[in-house]
Amino acid sequence: MVARSELSAAELQVWRAFPRGEPVRLGGEDSDPDEVSAGDDWGPSRQVRAEVITELLSGAFSPVAGRVAALRLSGAQIVGRLALRDAEIRQSVRLRGCRLDDGLDLSEARTRSLDLTRSHVRGLSLNGAHIEGSVGLVGAHLADRSGYALDADGLTLSRNLFCRDGFRGQGEIRLVGASIGGQFELGGAHLANPGGKALSAEGMTLAGHMICRDGFEAQGEVCLVGASIGGVLDLNGAHLSDPGGSPLNADGLKLAGSLFCRDGFQARGEVRLLGAHVGGQVNLDGADLANPGGYAFNADRMTVAGTMFCSGGFRAEGEIRLLGVRIGGRLRFDGADLANPGGNALTADQMAVTEGMYCQDGFQAEGGISMYRANIGVLCDDPGSWPRRLVLDGFTYEGLDPYLPAGRRLEWLRRMDAYRAQPYEQLAAYYRRLGHDEQARRVLLARMRSRTNERPWWARSWGWFQDVLAGYGYAPGRAVGWLVGVLIVGWAFFHLHQPAPARPQDHPVFHAGLYALDLMLPAPGLGQEQAWDPQGGILAIATTLRIFGWLLAIAVVASITRGLSRN
Repeated sequence: MVARSELSAAELQVWRAFPRGEPVRLGGEDSDPDEVSAGDDWGPSRQVRAEVITELLSGAFSPVAGRVAALRLSGAQIVGRLALRDAEIRQSVRLRGCRLDDGLDLSEARTRSLDLTRSHVRGLSLNGAHIEGSVGLVGAHLADRSGYALDADGLTLSRNLFCRDGFRGQGEIRLVGASIGGQFELGGAHLANPGGKALSAEGMTLAGHMICRDGFEAQGEVCLVGASIGGVLDLNGAHLSDPGGSPLNADGLKLAGSLFCRDGFQARGEVRLLGAHVGGQVNLDGADLANPGGYAFNADRMTVAGTMFCSGGFRAEGEIRLLGVRIGGRLRFDGADLANPGGNALTADQMAVTEGMYCQDGFQAEGGISMYRANIGVLCDDPGSWPRRLVLDGFTYEGLDPYLPAGRRLEWLRRMDAYRAQPYEQLAAYYRRLGHDEQARRVLLARMRSRTNERPWWARSWGWFQDVLAGYGYAPGRAVGWLVGVLIVGWAFFHLHQPAPARPQDHPVFHAGLYALDLMLPAPGLGQEQAWDPQGGILAIATTLRIFGWLLAIAVVASITRGLSRN
Protein backbone atom coordinates (compact mmCIF):
# COMPACT_ATOMS: atom_id res chain seq x y z
CA MET A 1 0.00 0.00 0.00
CA VAL A 2 1.11 3.53 -0.75
CA ALA A 3 0.66 5.81 2.23
CA ARG A 4 -1.19 9.07 1.54
CA SER A 5 1.58 10.93 3.27
CA GLU A 6 4.07 9.59 0.73
CA LEU A 7 2.19 10.96 -2.29
CA SER A 8 3.81 13.76 -4.25
CA ALA A 9 1.78 16.78 -5.27
CA ALA A 10 1.25 15.33 -8.76
CA GLU A 11 0.26 11.94 -7.35
CA LEU A 12 -2.12 13.51 -4.83
CA GLN A 13 -3.80 15.38 -7.64
CA VAL A 14 -4.32 12.14 -9.54
CA TRP A 15 -5.53 10.34 -6.39
CA ARG A 16 -8.18 12.98 -5.69
CA ALA A 17 -9.40 13.19 -9.30
CA PHE A 18 -9.68 9.45 -9.91
CA PRO A 19 -12.87 8.70 -7.87
CA ARG A 20 -14.64 11.58 -9.60
CA GLY A 21 -13.43 10.68 -13.11
CA GLU A 22 -11.97 14.16 -13.48
CA PRO A 23 -9.16 14.89 -15.97
CA VAL A 24 -5.68 15.76 -14.70
CA ARG A 25 -3.22 17.57 -16.92
CA LEU A 26 0.29 17.77 -15.54
CA GLY A 27 2.67 20.40 -16.85
CA GLY A 28 -0.08 22.96 -17.28
CA GLU A 29 -2.23 23.86 -20.21
CA ASP A 30 0.82 24.97 -22.20
CA SER A 31 2.57 21.59 -22.05
CA ASP A 32 3.24 20.11 -25.46
CA PRO A 33 2.20 16.46 -25.88
CA ASP A 34 4.82 16.08 -28.62
CA GLU A 35 7.61 16.48 -26.07
CA VAL A 36 6.96 12.93 -24.86
CA SER A 37 9.43 11.81 -27.50
CA ALA A 38 12.23 13.92 -26.06
CA GLY A 39 13.12 11.35 -23.39
CA ASP A 40 14.25 13.93 -20.80
CA ASP A 41 13.35 13.70 -17.15
CA TRP A 42 10.28 15.88 -16.62
CA GLY A 43 10.85 16.28 -12.92
CA PRO A 44 8.67 15.55 -9.85
CA SER A 45 5.92 17.95 -10.89
CA ARG A 46 4.97 15.63 -13.74
CA GLN A 47 6.00 12.25 -12.35
CA VAL A 48 3.56 9.65 -11.06
CA ARG A 49 4.73 6.31 -9.71
CA ALA A 50 3.29 3.26 -11.43
CA GLU A 51 2.38 1.69 -8.08
CA VAL A 52 0.06 4.62 -7.31
CA ILE A 53 -1.91 4.05 -10.50
CA THR A 54 -1.90 0.30 -9.90
CA GLU A 55 -3.51 0.74 -6.47
CA LEU A 56 -6.17 3.10 -7.84
CA LEU A 57 -7.09 0.71 -10.65
CA SER A 58 -7.14 -2.17 -8.15
CA GLY A 59 -9.82 -0.49 -6.03
CA ALA A 60 -7.78 1.37 -3.39
CA PHE A 61 -9.95 4.50 -3.41
CA SER A 62 -13.10 5.81 -1.76
CA PRO A 63 -16.00 5.98 -4.24
CA VAL A 64 -17.82 9.28 -4.63
CA ALA A 65 -21.59 9.04 -4.85
CA GLY A 66 -23.00 10.10 -8.18
CA ARG A 67 -19.61 10.02 -9.92
CA VAL A 68 -17.95 7.36 -12.12
CA ALA A 69 -14.31 6.69 -11.34
CA ALA A 70 -11.86 6.86 -14.25
CA LEU A 71 -8.19 7.46 -14.90
CA ARG A 72 -7.94 10.54 -17.14
CA LEU A 73 -4.33 11.68 -17.07
CA SER A 74 -2.35 13.83 -19.52
CA GLY A 75 1.26 14.98 -19.70
CA ALA A 76 2.55 12.61 -17.01
CA GLN A 77 5.70 10.56 -16.73
CA ILE A 78 4.83 7.16 -15.25
CA VAL A 79 7.80 6.04 -13.18
CA GLY A 80 8.28 2.27 -13.12
CA ARG A 81 6.53 -0.46 -15.06
CA LEU A 82 2.75 -0.25 -14.91
CA ALA A 83 2.06 -3.93 -14.25
CA LEU A 84 -1.62 -4.89 -14.26
CA ARG A 85 -1.33 -8.47 -15.38
CA ASP A 86 -4.46 -10.55 -14.64
CA ALA A 87 -6.16 -7.48 -13.19
CA GLU A 88 -9.87 -6.81 -13.49
CA ILE A 89 -10.24 -3.11 -14.11
CA ARG A 90 -13.69 -1.61 -14.08
CA GLN A 91 -12.67 1.93 -14.89
CA SER A 92 -11.68 3.33 -18.27
CA VAL A 93 -8.00 4.20 -18.62
CA ARG A 94 -6.90 7.29 -20.52
CA LEU A 95 -3.22 8.24 -20.54
CA ARG A 96 -2.81 10.91 -23.18
CA GLY A 97 0.51 12.48 -24.00
CA CYS A 98 2.16 10.48 -21.24
CA ARG A 99 5.51 8.71 -20.98
CA LEU A 100 5.66 5.10 -19.85
CA ASP A 101 9.38 4.47 -20.12
CA ASP A 102 9.13 1.06 -18.47
CA GLY A 103 6.04 -0.03 -20.38
CA LEU A 104 2.50 -1.14 -19.62
CA ASP A 105 1.47 -4.76 -18.98
CA LEU A 106 -2.22 -5.66 -19.24
CA SER A 107 -1.72 -9.32 -20.12
CA GLU A 108 -4.74 -11.48 -19.30
CA ALA A 109 -6.41 -8.42 -17.79
CA ARG A 110 -10.06 -7.46 -18.17
CA THR A 111 -10.77 -3.80 -18.63
CA ARG A 112 -12.82 -1.22 -20.39
CA SER A 113 -11.48 1.04 -23.14
CA LEU A 114 -7.80 1.98 -23.18
CA ASP A 115 -6.64 5.34 -24.54
CA LEU A 116 -2.92 6.01 -25.01
CA THR A 117 -3.25 8.81 -27.57
CA ARG A 118 0.12 10.48 -28.31
CA SER A 119 1.81 8.63 -25.47
CA HIS A 120 5.30 7.15 -25.53
CA VAL A 121 5.24 3.56 -24.28
CA ARG A 122 8.29 1.34 -24.14
CA GLY A 123 6.59 -2.02 -24.51
CA LEU A 124 2.81 -2.48 -24.41
CA SER A 125 1.60 -5.98 -23.52
CA LEU A 126 -2.04 -6.94 -24.12
CA ASN A 127 -1.51 -10.70 -24.32
CA GLY A 128 -4.82 -12.47 -23.81
CA ALA A 129 -6.48 -9.28 -22.54
CA HIS A 130 -10.25 -8.76 -22.76
CA ILE A 131 -11.15 -5.16 -23.47
CA GLU A 132 -14.80 -4.06 -23.58
CA GLY A 133 -14.45 -1.04 -25.79
CA SER A 134 -11.72 0.42 -28.00
CA VAL A 135 -7.97 0.79 -27.79
CA GLY A 136 -6.77 4.23 -28.88
CA LEU A 137 -3.13 4.53 -29.94
CA VAL A 138 -3.59 7.59 -32.14
CA GLY A 139 -0.25 9.32 -32.57
CA ALA A 140 1.30 7.06 -29.94
CA HIS A 141 4.91 5.91 -30.02
CA LEU A 142 5.50 2.29 -29.00
CA ALA A 143 9.13 1.30 -28.62
CA ASP A 144 10.67 -2.15 -28.54
CA ARG A 145 10.79 -3.98 -25.22
CA SER A 146 12.03 -7.58 -25.18
CA GLY A 147 11.54 -7.76 -28.95
CA TYR A 148 7.99 -6.37 -29.20
CA ALA A 149 6.63 -2.85 -29.32
CA LEU A 150 3.10 -4.24 -28.89
CA ASP A 151 2.50 -7.80 -27.75
CA ALA A 152 -1.22 -8.54 -28.06
CA ASP A 153 -1.47 -12.21 -29.01
CA GLY A 154 -4.93 -13.55 -28.27
CA LEU A 155 -6.33 -10.09 -27.52
CA THR A 156 -10.12 -9.89 -27.43
CA LEU A 157 -11.34 -6.38 -28.25
CA SER A 158 -15.04 -5.70 -28.55
CA ARG A 159 -14.70 -2.53 -30.62
CA ASN A 160 -11.92 -0.72 -32.51
CA LEU A 161 -8.12 -0.57 -32.51
CA PHE A 162 -6.86 2.88 -33.55
CA CYS A 163 -3.16 3.14 -34.52
CA ARG A 164 -3.33 6.10 -36.87
CA ASP A 165 -2.32 9.73 -37.42
CA GLY A 166 1.39 9.50 -36.75
CA PHE A 167 1.38 6.31 -34.69
CA ARG A 168 4.91 4.88 -34.57
CA GLY A 169 5.92 1.36 -33.75
CA GLN A 170 9.62 0.66 -33.30
CA GLY A 171 9.77 -3.10 -33.06
CA GLU A 172 7.25 -5.82 -33.82
CA ILE A 173 3.53 -5.20 -33.44
CA ARG A 174 1.99 -8.60 -32.55
CA LEU A 175 -1.70 -9.43 -32.84
CA VAL A 176 -1.47 -13.18 -33.45
CA GLY A 177 -4.87 -14.79 -32.95
CA ALA A 178 -6.41 -11.50 -31.81
CA SER A 179 -10.15 -10.89 -32.14
CA ILE A 180 -11.28 -7.35 -32.89
CA GLY A 181 -14.99 -6.58 -33.02
CA GLY A 182 -14.73 -3.31 -34.94
CA GLN A 183 -12.13 -1.70 -37.20
CA PHE A 184 -8.33 -1.72 -37.21
CA GLU A 185 -7.06 1.68 -38.35
CA LEU A 186 -3.42 2.32 -39.23
CA GLY A 187 -3.81 5.34 -41.48
CA GLY A 188 -0.65 7.45 -41.38
CA ALA A 189 1.15 5.01 -39.08
CA HIS A 190 4.88 4.23 -39.31
CA LEU A 191 6.02 0.73 -38.37
CA ALA A 192 9.70 -0.15 -38.30
CA ASN A 193 11.31 -3.51 -37.66
CA PRO A 194 13.81 -3.96 -40.53
CA GLY A 195 14.72 -7.57 -41.17
CA GLY A 196 11.80 -8.83 -39.08
CA LYS A 197 8.04 -8.48 -38.88
CA ALA A 198 6.66 -4.98 -38.56
CA LEU A 199 3.14 -6.35 -37.95
CA SER A 200 2.28 -9.96 -37.04
CA ALA A 201 -1.43 -10.67 -37.25
CA GLU A 202 -1.54 -14.34 -38.17
CA GLY A 203 -4.96 -15.80 -37.52
CA MET A 204 -6.40 -12.44 -36.51
CA THR A 205 -10.19 -12.08 -36.73
CA LEU A 206 -11.41 -8.60 -37.60
CA ALA A 207 -15.11 -7.85 -37.91
CA GLY A 208 -14.73 -4.54 -39.72
CA HIS A 209 -12.27 -2.84 -42.06
CA MET A 210 -8.48 -2.72 -41.86
CA ILE A 211 -7.40 0.77 -42.95
CA CYS A 212 -3.70 1.27 -43.75
CA ARG A 213 -3.65 4.37 -45.94
CA ASP A 214 -2.86 8.09 -45.87
CA GLY A 215 0.90 7.68 -45.64
CA PHE A 216 1.06 4.33 -43.88
CA GLU A 217 4.64 3.01 -43.94
CA ALA A 218 6.11 -0.28 -42.79
CA GLN A 219 9.74 -1.36 -42.76
CA GLY A 220 9.58 -5.09 -42.27
CA GLU A 221 6.95 -7.71 -42.98
CA VAL A 222 3.24 -7.03 -42.57
CA CYS A 223 1.98 -10.54 -41.86
CA LEU A 224 -1.73 -11.38 -42.20
CA VAL A 225 -1.36 -15.12 -42.76
CA GLY A 226 -4.67 -16.88 -42.10
CA ALA A 227 -6.34 -13.66 -40.96
CA SER A 228 -10.08 -13.12 -41.40
CA ILE A 229 -11.30 -9.61 -42.17
CA GLY A 230 -15.00 -8.84 -42.36
CA GLY A 231 -14.64 -5.61 -44.34
CA VAL A 232 -12.06 -4.21 -46.74
CA LEU A 233 -8.27 -4.13 -46.55
CA ASP A 234 -7.31 -0.62 -47.61
CA LEU A 235 -3.62 -0.05 -48.39
CA ASN A 236 -4.08 2.85 -50.78
CA GLY A 237 -0.93 4.96 -50.92
CA ALA A 238 0.91 2.75 -48.42
CA HIS A 239 4.67 2.17 -48.69
CA LEU A 240 5.82 -1.29 -47.61
CA SER A 241 9.45 -2.35 -47.64
CA ASP A 242 11.10 -5.67 -46.85
CA PRO A 243 13.76 -6.23 -49.54
CA GLY A 244 14.52 -9.92 -49.88
CA GLY A 245 11.43 -10.75 -47.84
CA SER A 246 7.66 -10.18 -47.95
CA PRO A 247 6.48 -6.64 -47.18
CA LEU A 248 2.91 -8.03 -47.31
CA ASN A 249 2.35 -11.68 -46.49
CA ALA A 250 -1.36 -12.53 -46.58
CA ASP A 251 -1.33 -16.24 -47.43
CA GLY A 252 -4.69 -17.81 -46.66
CA LEU A 253 -6.30 -14.43 -45.97
CA LYS A 254 -10.10 -14.46 -45.89
CA LEU A 255 -11.34 -11.03 -46.89
CA ALA A 256 -15.08 -10.42 -47.09
CA GLY A 257 -14.66 -7.11 -48.90
CA SER A 258 -12.08 -5.77 -51.35
CA LEU A 259 -8.31 -5.34 -51.34
CA PHE A 260 -7.19 -1.83 -52.33
CA CYS A 261 -3.51 -1.21 -53.12
CA ARG A 262 -3.67 1.81 -55.44
CA ASP A 263 -3.06 5.58 -55.43
CA GLY A 264 0.71 5.33 -55.10
CA PHE A 265 0.94 2.02 -53.26
CA GLN A 266 4.54 0.77 -53.21
CA ALA A 267 6.01 -2.55 -52.14
CA ARG A 268 9.66 -3.56 -52.10
CA GLY A 269 9.90 -7.33 -51.81
CA GLU A 270 7.44 -10.17 -52.49
CA VAL A 271 3.73 -9.41 -52.02
CA ARG A 272 2.13 -12.76 -51.12
CA LEU A 273 -1.54 -13.76 -51.29
CA LEU A 274 -1.25 -17.54 -51.74
CA GLY A 275 -4.62 -19.23 -51.30
CA ALA A 276 -6.29 -15.96 -50.28
CA HIS A 277 -10.03 -15.47 -50.74
CA VAL A 278 -11.26 -11.96 -51.61
CA GLY A 279 -15.01 -11.41 -51.59
CA GLY A 280 -14.83 -8.18 -53.60
CA GLN A 281 -12.20 -6.85 -55.97
CA VAL A 282 -8.41 -6.68 -55.93
CA ASN A 283 -7.38 -3.21 -57.04
CA LEU A 284 -3.71 -2.52 -57.80
CA ASP A 285 -4.24 0.38 -60.20
CA GLY A 286 -1.12 2.54 -60.28
CA ALA A 287 0.75 0.33 -57.80
CA ASP A 288 4.53 0.03 -57.97
CA LEU A 289 5.88 -3.42 -57.03
CA ALA A 290 9.57 -4.30 -57.11
CA ASN A 291 11.37 -7.53 -56.31
CA PRO A 292 14.00 -7.90 -59.06
CA GLY A 293 14.78 -11.51 -59.91
CA GLY A 294 11.97 -12.83 -57.69
CA TYR A 295 8.20 -12.67 -57.34
CA ALA A 296 6.82 -9.14 -57.22
CA PHE A 297 3.27 -10.49 -56.68
CA ASN A 298 2.66 -14.11 -55.74
CA ALA A 299 -0.98 -15.17 -55.51
CA ASP A 300 -1.17 -18.86 -56.42
CA ARG A 301 -4.70 -20.32 -55.94
CA MET A 302 -6.17 -16.96 -54.94
CA THR A 303 -9.92 -16.57 -55.41
CA VAL A 304 -11.37 -13.17 -56.32
CA ALA A 305 -15.14 -12.80 -56.53
CA GLY A 306 -14.97 -9.55 -58.49
CA THR A 307 -12.45 -7.91 -60.82
CA MET A 308 -8.67 -7.74 -60.45
CA PHE A 309 -7.23 -4.40 -61.58
CA CYS A 310 -3.54 -4.10 -62.52
CA SER A 311 -3.86 -1.06 -64.78
CA GLY A 312 -3.69 2.72 -64.61
CA GLY A 313 0.11 2.83 -64.60
CA PHE A 314 0.59 -0.43 -62.70
CA ARG A 315 4.28 -1.38 -62.69
CA ALA A 316 5.97 -4.57 -61.54
CA GLU A 317 9.66 -5.38 -61.55
CA GLY A 318 9.79 -9.10 -60.95
CA GLU A 319 7.37 -11.92 -61.74
CA ILE A 320 3.59 -11.64 -61.41
CA ARG A 321 2.51 -15.15 -60.45
CA LEU A 322 -1.18 -16.13 -60.72
CA LEU A 323 -1.10 -19.93 -60.85
CA GLY A 324 -4.55 -21.47 -60.45
CA VAL A 325 -6.16 -18.10 -59.66
CA ARG A 326 -9.96 -17.87 -59.98
CA ILE A 327 -11.40 -14.45 -60.89
CA GLY A 328 -15.16 -14.02 -61.07
CA GLY A 329 -15.03 -10.74 -63.00
CA ARG A 330 -12.28 -9.34 -65.19
CA LEU A 331 -8.49 -9.22 -65.15
CA ARG A 332 -7.24 -5.82 -66.33
CA PHE A 333 -3.66 -5.11 -67.35
CA ASP A 334 -4.47 -2.02 -69.44
CA GLY A 335 -1.38 0.17 -69.63
CA ALA A 336 0.57 -2.09 -67.26
CA ASP A 337 4.35 -2.33 -67.42
CA LEU A 338 5.69 -5.75 -66.42
CA ALA A 339 9.43 -6.43 -66.33
CA ASN A 340 11.33 -9.57 -65.43
CA PRO A 341 14.17 -9.96 -67.95
CA GLY A 342 15.44 -13.50 -68.21
CA GLY A 343 12.30 -14.98 -66.65
CA ASN A 344 8.51 -14.77 -66.82
CA ALA A 345 6.95 -11.35 -66.41
CA LEU A 346 3.54 -13.05 -65.95
CA THR A 347 2.84 -16.67 -65.04
CA ALA A 348 -0.88 -17.45 -65.12
CA ASP A 349 -0.96 -21.20 -65.64
CA GLN A 350 -4.38 -22.80 -65.02
CA MET A 351 -5.89 -19.40 -64.25
CA ALA A 352 -9.65 -18.99 -64.81
CA VAL A 353 -11.25 -15.61 -65.54
CA THR A 354 -15.02 -15.63 -65.97
CA GLU A 355 -15.33 -12.47 -68.04
CA GLY A 356 -12.31 -11.05 -69.86
CA MET A 357 -8.59 -10.35 -69.72
CA TYR A 358 -7.58 -6.88 -70.93
CA CYS A 359 -4.05 -6.18 -72.20
CA GLN A 360 -4.45 -2.94 -74.16
CA ASP A 361 -3.65 0.78 -73.96
CA GLY A 362 0.12 0.39 -74.00
CA PHE A 363 0.40 -2.88 -72.11
CA GLN A 364 3.98 -4.15 -72.29
CA ALA A 365 5.94 -7.00 -70.80
CA GLU A 366 9.69 -7.55 -70.74
CA GLY A 367 10.10 -11.25 -70.15
CA GLY A 368 7.95 -14.27 -70.91
CA ILE A 369 4.24 -14.80 -70.38
CA SER A 370 2.89 -18.25 -69.55
CA MET A 371 -0.84 -19.01 -69.90
CA TYR A 372 -0.60 -22.80 -69.79
CA ARG A 373 -4.10 -24.29 -69.53
CA ALA A 374 -5.58 -20.92 -68.58
CA ASN A 375 -9.23 -20.21 -69.41
CA ILE A 376 -10.81 -16.79 -69.89
CA GLY A 377 -13.99 -15.39 -71.37
CA VAL A 378 -12.75 -12.78 -73.85
CA LEU A 379 -9.16 -11.74 -74.55
CA CYS A 380 -8.94 -8.01 -75.32
CA ASP A 381 -5.45 -7.21 -76.50
CA ASP A 382 -3.08 -5.79 -79.05
CA PRO A 383 -1.27 -8.85 -80.49
CA GLY A 384 1.82 -6.76 -81.18
CA SER A 385 2.28 -5.90 -77.50
CA TRP A 386 2.94 -9.48 -76.39
CA PRO A 387 6.56 -10.40 -75.60
CA ARG A 388 8.70 -12.75 -77.68
CA ARG A 389 8.33 -15.68 -75.28
CA LEU A 390 4.83 -17.11 -74.85
CA VAL A 391 3.49 -20.37 -73.43
CA LEU A 392 -0.07 -20.85 -74.71
CA ASP A 393 -0.50 -24.62 -74.65
CA GLY A 394 -3.97 -25.43 -73.33
CA PHE A 395 -4.98 -21.74 -73.25
CA THR A 396 -8.70 -21.42 -74.07
CA TYR A 397 -10.99 -18.45 -74.60
CA GLU A 398 -14.48 -17.69 -75.88
CA GLY A 399 -13.61 -14.67 -77.99
CA LEU A 400 -10.97 -12.18 -79.10
CA ASP A 401 -11.33 -8.42 -79.20
CA PRO A 402 -10.69 -6.69 -81.53
CA TYR A 403 -11.48 -9.05 -84.38
CA LEU A 404 -8.41 -9.38 -86.59
CA PRO A 405 -7.70 -11.55 -89.66
CA ALA A 406 -5.76 -14.73 -89.16
CA GLY A 407 -2.52 -13.17 -90.41
CA ARG A 408 -2.40 -10.77 -87.46
CA ARG A 409 -3.30 -13.40 -84.90
CA LEU A 410 -0.70 -15.79 -86.26
CA GLU A 411 1.98 -13.23 -85.41
CA TRP A 412 0.87 -13.75 -81.82
CA LEU A 413 1.11 -17.55 -82.00
CA ARG A 414 4.54 -17.43 -83.62
CA ARG A 415 5.88 -15.99 -80.38
CA MET A 416 5.38 -19.31 -78.58
CA ASP A 417 8.56 -20.78 -77.18
CA ALA A 418 7.90 -24.10 -78.96
CA TYR A 419 5.38 -25.63 -81.34
CA ARG A 420 2.11 -26.73 -79.75
CA ALA A 421 -0.93 -27.83 -81.77
CA GLN A 422 -3.64 -26.73 -79.31
CA PRO A 423 -3.21 -22.93 -79.61
CA TYR A 424 -3.66 -23.21 -83.39
CA GLU A 425 -6.70 -25.45 -82.97
CA GLN A 426 -8.17 -23.00 -80.44
CA LEU A 427 -7.70 -20.04 -82.81
CA ALA A 428 -9.15 -21.98 -85.75
CA ALA A 429 -12.17 -22.97 -83.64
CA TYR A 430 -12.71 -19.27 -82.81
CA TYR A 431 -12.85 -18.37 -86.52
CA ARG A 432 -15.13 -21.33 -87.28
CA ARG A 433 -17.58 -20.19 -84.58
CA LEU A 434 -17.75 -16.87 -86.42
CA GLY A 435 -18.34 -18.67 -89.74
CA HIS A 436 -14.96 -17.62 -91.15
CA ASP A 437 -13.81 -20.99 -92.49
CA GLU A 438 -11.20 -19.48 -94.80
CA GLN A 439 -9.47 -17.80 -91.82
CA ALA A 440 -9.65 -21.07 -89.90
CA ARG A 441 -7.93 -22.91 -92.78
CA ARG A 442 -5.15 -20.31 -92.80
CA VAL A 443 -4.55 -20.98 -89.11
CA LEU A 444 -4.48 -24.74 -89.58
CA LEU A 445 -2.12 -24.37 -92.54
CA ALA A 446 0.19 -22.30 -90.35
CA ARG A 447 -0.04 -25.04 -87.72
CA MET A 448 1.18 -27.67 -90.20
CA ARG A 449 4.04 -25.44 -91.32
CA SER A 450 5.12 -24.83 -87.75
CA ARG A 451 4.94 -28.53 -87.02
CA THR A 452 7.10 -29.30 -90.06
CA ASN A 453 9.72 -26.77 -89.00
CA GLU A 454 9.99 -28.48 -85.61
CA ARG A 455 10.80 -31.85 -87.17
CA PRO A 456 14.37 -33.08 -87.90
CA TRP A 457 15.88 -31.68 -91.09
CA TRP A 458 15.76 -35.02 -92.86
CA ALA A 459 12.00 -35.34 -92.25
CA ARG A 460 11.01 -31.88 -93.40
CA SER A 461 11.16 -32.52 -97.16
CA TRP A 462 7.90 -34.49 -97.28
CA GLY A 463 6.13 -31.75 -95.35
CA TRP A 464 7.49 -29.05 -97.62
CA PHE A 465 6.38 -31.10 -100.64
CA GLN A 466 2.84 -31.37 -99.24
CA ASP A 467 2.82 -27.64 -98.60
CA VAL A 468 3.91 -26.86 -102.17
CA LEU A 469 1.42 -29.28 -103.73
CA ALA A 470 -1.73 -28.55 -101.72
CA GLY A 471 -0.95 -26.59 -98.57
CA TYR A 472 -1.24 -29.79 -96.53
CA GLY A 473 -4.76 -30.17 -97.94
CA TYR A 474 -5.90 -26.73 -96.72
CA ALA A 475 -5.38 -25.14 -100.18
CA PRO A 476 -7.34 -27.41 -102.58
CA GLY A 477 -7.13 -24.90 -105.40
CA ARG A 478 -3.36 -25.24 -105.37
CA ALA A 479 -3.60 -29.04 -105.86
CA VAL A 480 -6.07 -28.70 -108.73
CA GLY A 481 -3.84 -26.07 -110.30
CA TRP A 482 -0.84 -28.38 -110.15
CA LEU A 483 -2.91 -31.21 -111.66
CA VAL A 484 -4.08 -29.08 -114.56
CA GLY A 485 -0.63 -27.57 -115.09
CA VAL A 486 1.18 -30.90 -115.20
CA LEU A 487 -1.52 -32.31 -117.50
CA ILE A 488 -1.00 -29.47 -119.97
CA VAL A 489 2.78 -29.95 -119.90
CA GLY A 490 2.36 -33.70 -120.46
CA TRP A 491 -0.15 -33.08 -123.26
CA ALA A 492 2.27 -30.74 -125.02
CA PHE A 493 5.22 -33.12 -124.59
CA PHE A 494 3.45 -36.21 -125.95
CA HIS A 495 1.97 -34.21 -128.77
CA LEU A 496 5.55 -33.68 -129.92
CA HIS A 497 6.93 -37.06 -128.79
CA GLN A 498 4.47 -39.86 -129.53
CA PRO A 499 5.46 -43.24 -128.00
CA ALA A 500 5.52 -46.38 -130.10
CA PRO A 501 2.40 -48.61 -130.11
CA ALA A 502 2.49 -51.64 -127.81
CA ARG A 503 0.70 -53.73 -130.53
CA PRO A 504 1.52 -52.50 -134.03
CA GLN A 505 -1.56 -54.04 -135.61
CA ASP A 506 -4.20 -53.31 -132.93
CA HIS A 507 -4.17 -49.97 -131.14
CA PRO A 508 -6.48 -46.97 -130.75
CA VAL A 509 -5.78 -43.59 -132.21
CA PHE A 510 -3.16 -41.82 -130.09
CA HIS A 511 -4.39 -38.75 -128.20
CA ALA A 512 -1.68 -36.84 -126.30
CA GLY A 513 -4.03 -35.30 -123.73
CA LEU A 514 -5.85 -38.54 -122.95
CA TYR A 515 -2.54 -40.40 -122.77
CA ALA A 516 -1.12 -37.88 -120.26
CA LEU A 517 -4.35 -38.01 -118.24
CA ASP A 518 -4.35 -41.83 -118.28
CA LEU A 519 -0.82 -41.84 -116.89
CA MET A 520 -1.72 -39.44 -114.08
CA LEU A 521 -5.04 -40.89 -112.92
CA PRO A 522 -4.74 -43.67 -110.28
CA ALA A 523 -8.02 -45.12 -111.53
CA PRO A 524 -9.35 -47.51 -114.18
CA GLY A 525 -7.52 -46.77 -117.46
CA LEU A 526 -8.78 -44.80 -120.41
CA GLY A 527 -7.24 -47.31 -122.84
CA GLN A 528 -4.32 -45.09 -123.83
CA GLU A 529 -1.61 -46.13 -121.33
CA GLN A 530 -1.79 -49.87 -122.19
CA ALA A 531 -1.83 -49.24 -125.93
CA TRP A 532 1.45 -47.36 -126.13
CA ASP A 533 4.97 -48.34 -125.13
CA PRO A 534 7.24 -45.37 -124.25
CA GLN A 535 10.97 -45.88 -124.58
CA GLY A 536 14.09 -43.95 -123.47
CA GLY A 537 13.47 -40.34 -122.55
CA ILE A 538 9.75 -40.67 -123.24
CA LEU A 539 9.59 -43.44 -120.62
CA ALA A 540 11.26 -41.17 -118.03
CA ILE A 541 8.68 -38.45 -118.63
CA ALA A 542 5.83 -40.95 -118.50
CA THR A 543 7.09 -42.37 -115.21
CA THR A 544 7.43 -38.85 -113.75
CA LEU A 545 3.83 -38.04 -114.75
CA ARG A 546 2.63 -41.28 -113.14
CA ILE A 547 4.37 -40.42 -109.82
CA PHE A 548 3.12 -36.82 -109.89
CA GLY A 549 -0.34 -38.08 -110.62
CA TRP A 550 -0.41 -40.29 -107.57
CA LEU A 551 0.97 -37.57 -105.30
CA LEU A 552 -1.41 -34.95 -106.60
CA ALA A 553 -4.34 -37.31 -106.37
CA ILE A 554 -3.51 -37.95 -102.72
CA ALA A 555 -3.29 -34.19 -102.11
CA VAL A 556 -6.64 -33.56 -103.83
CA VAL A 557 -8.33 -36.31 -101.80
CA ALA A 558 -6.86 -34.81 -98.59
CA SER A 559 -8.16 -31.39 -99.58
CA ILE A 560 -11.64 -32.71 -100.28
CA THR A 561 -11.65 -34.66 -97.02
CA ARG A 562 -10.58 -31.62 -94.97
CA GLY A 563 -13.15 -29.47 -96.75
CA LEU A 564 -15.97 -31.88 -95.97
CA SER A 565 -14.91 -32.27 -92.33
CA ARG A 566 -14.29 -28.48 -91.81
CA ASN A 567 -11.14 -29.46 -89.89
